[in-house]
Amino acid sequence: MKILVLSNIRCGGEYFTKSLAYTYNLKHIHEPDVISNFGNDVCVKIYLHGLISVDDVIVHSRLYDYVFLLDRKDKKEQVKSAYTMYNITNHRTSNWTWNDEYLEIKNPVADISYLENYVSLIHNKLVKISNSLNKEIIYYEDLYHNTDSVDLNGLEFKPDLSKRYYVENGDKNKLI
Repeated sequence: MKILVLSNIRCGGEYFTKSLAYTYNLKHIHEPDVISNFGNDVCVKIYLHGLISVDDVIVHSRLYDYVFLLDRKDKKEQVKSAYTMYNITNHRTSNWTWNDEYLEIKNPVADISYLENYVSLIHNKLVKISNSLNKEIIYYEDLYHNTDSVDLNGLEFKPDLSKRYYVENGDKNKLI
């Protein structure tokens, strides 16, 4: 079995692919820099950063039994998550909470306007791939909070929502 997940940033793609890999006893490959044939029995998550061509992804996707496109509906939350990851926690799997004071950081690694544009750019790549492959984009909010509404082509995914990185009503005095 070969599963490919094409993803925007901060949409639960790593947890999704790790879960599928574990459920189906597949090798998990997370965000390779170069697209290649990773063999059989793999679950690969490709992050559509600037070095990866949409046309190459479309051709490469034909090697897989399952292809899923993953994004997020709530772009503001997506950008906040990315901003916190790049500028506060410096790690993609840290728990975090939002604080408007984060926006006062001098010389952030990635500022809000850059991240808004970046999230939009990757969303546009996903739309192009979606149209070319005739595959719907799966949204984080549905995948994690209304899983039964998502067509996973018969694959099983049961998210453990206690593993979320965003901590609601957290102690506002703590960054993470």
